[in-house]
Amino acid sequence: LAALRGNAIHIQSSSKPAPKQPEKKAGAAMEVENPSLEEEEEDEEGRDLPGKEEILKARRKREMMRAMGSKSSGSMPEFIPLKANGKAKAPLQSSDGQVYGVEEDEEHGGLVTENPEDVEQDVFDDNKGSRLFFGDPGKPAKGGRGGDRKAPADFDMERQAPAEEEDDEYKKWIDEQIRAGGAKMPRRQVATQAISDGKDRRSYRPSQSKTGTDVTAEMRRISESLSSLKENCAKGGRDLGQLDREIKQTQGDLEKFQIEMKTMNKRYLFYQRLRDKLSDCLDCLNTKAPVIEEAMVEMSELYTAQAKAKRQHFDLHTRDECEEAFGPKDAPTEKKLDEFGREVGMSFNLGKEQRAKDREAKREKFKNIGPKEEGLLTDDDEEVSGNRSDRRERLLREVDTIFADTEEDFKTFHAIKDQLELLKRNYQQAYTDTYISLSVPSLFAPYVRIELLKWEAMEKPRFDSMDWYNRMADYGLFGDISDGDPDLDVVPKLVEKVVIPYITTILFTIWNPLSERHFGGAESLVREALDHVDGKLEAPQNLLATVLDRFQAIINSHGKYPLVPEDKAESEKRQKQWNFCLKRWWRAVKILRQLVRWKSVLSSDVVRDLTLSHFDDNLVPLLVHQARQGRTTEVLNMARDAMEFLPIEWKGTAVKVVASACKKARVDSRVLTTIKDGLRQTS
Repeated sequence: LAALRGNAIHIQSSSKPAPKQPEKKAGAAMEVENPSLEEEEEDEEGRDLPGKEEILKARRKREMMRAMGSKSSGSMPEFIPLKANGKAKAPLQSSDGQVYGVEEDEEHGGLVTENPEDVEQDVFDDNKGSRLFFGDPGKPAKGGRGGDRKAPADFDMERQAPAEEEDDEYKKWIDEQIRAGGAKMPRRQVATQAISDGKDRRSYRPSQSKTGTDVTAEMRRISESLSSLKENCAKGGRDLGQLDREIKQTQGDLEKFQIEMKTMNKRYLFYQRLRDKLSDCLDCLNTKAPVIEEAMVEMSELYTAQAKAKRQHFDLHTRDECEEAFGPKDAPTEKKLDEFGREVGMSFNLGKEQRAKDREAKREKFKNIGPKEEGLLTDDDEEVSGNRSDRRERLLREVDTIFADTEEDFKTFHAIKDQLELLKRNYQQAYTDTYISLSVPSLFAPYVRIELLKWEAMEKPRFDSMDWYNRMADYGLFGDISDGDPDLDVVPKLVEKVVIPYITTILFTIWNPLSERHFGGAESLVREALDHVDGKLEAPQNLLATVLDRFQAIINSHGKYPLVPEDKAESEKRQKQWNFCLKRWWRAVKILRQLVRWKSVLSSDVVRDLTLSHFDDNLVPLLVHQARQGRTTEVLNMARDAMEFLPIEWKGTAVKVVASACKKARVDSRVLTTIKDGLRQTS
């Protein structure tokens, strides 16, 4: 400490400016006269003196050795005391916040150490240059060039790096000594500059530390720290548990995603296979559907030609019989020849003879039949021979070869149906989103049309006699079926768009409304169609209208021929006319009977109006003719036979129709009264 104080005193004294001396001309002359000698002396002195860093290093080493010696001997404490006379000394700080020591002297009561920021005024700094100044501090140096010399740092640049490292070690050692004394390291503060004795000087005052430690406050602080640590530990535990749960959830999600990825991969492959199969099927149907449509048109033309031939055949027989009874309508004129010299109408005359022979053969076949039996005779046996059945067989063979060049999966709709049902069973949402149920009827329609071409509709009128219906009846109907499931409408759509138009063609062509055998088939077909679709739709309305049109056409054609015999006919022709008219009357009764049977299928009001109109136009005239001749019994018997097929609620209207017609024909009042009473009893 004495050495440090001595150095401080020396630094203070050397920092004082030198007093002005009177100019000595003689000395100046000597200095001017011997400049070279002074320079040589100064160079020798600079080479023999140590540098500032070396002196500081030696000083620090000496202090460290002194401290180590006191520690080993035990005579002195292992640390620099921070208190003098019971007062704690605050550590000094530099401007950059680093602690460099404490100050203790007689004036301030502390230890004085070097301030790195304080400009040391020691033997190395004479404010003149790098040379040391010996002698009177107030006497100027020889030569007067001390201010022009460089600082010692300019001569020892290579030594600065090691010195800085040693300074850091020295500062660390000071900090360790202060901590060993039990003091806290305060924040480093920049020292303030003090001015004393009228001279500029920087002084560093240590900050005042607390004089004592409150044990209770310290325990409270430690307790709060412990509580905080426990809370942080609990929070860390909770966070750890949350992380564990999140990890487990993430692992579960990862496993679920892996399973979903496999499922999606499987679904993707299934979609690709289904797409390829549907694409191939559509390509096949785009090629085959026009061929199937042509076959449908050809079959329809075949049925139309067959129906036309049958009607013409029946009309020719009726015309021949009418000409036999009433004579030809147009008197024969001269023969007409065509461009080839053939007689016009010769083929008709030859056919007429053949038809007469056919009628005689029919009478021989059904012996002991009169006009009534012949009129009520069914038309089932009146088939037209020809090559039309052969043509149908040929067409069906051609239909069988339509899918002959395709793969087995595309020859029928079974494979496509199975794939679509598999899609619905495994991927219900995808099946619903793609609206496949709306496309299935159009996709399967060509296959349904092929089966319709082979279908014997009149012999097997039920839909379940076809394979497509049996397979499509339960299409998509598995699991929980809701009322709004679109697959419930697949079969009704096929029936509406494909089957009903074909049935309409059948009823318009090959169906004979007066055939007992055809009636059962036609009625079953219409009922089957109405059971699957709403009767208010366009297709079923067209079907019902076709049935009524067929009856209307028969009723209209029936009125083209005479209904009553001529009054002035010869006796020979009169009998033929009577037989012809009676046969036609009983045929009208058969038409009435067949029409009334449709009242449970068709609109009852429409059938009623058409029946009563037919009764008035085609049955009442012969009854009136008989009444005018006074044949009351025959009138009543014939009227009862006709009214037998009418519903009970229609008979009253029929009686009024007969009475009104007789009254208009001016039938005798007594006969009219008898007919009315007799018919009322029947009704």
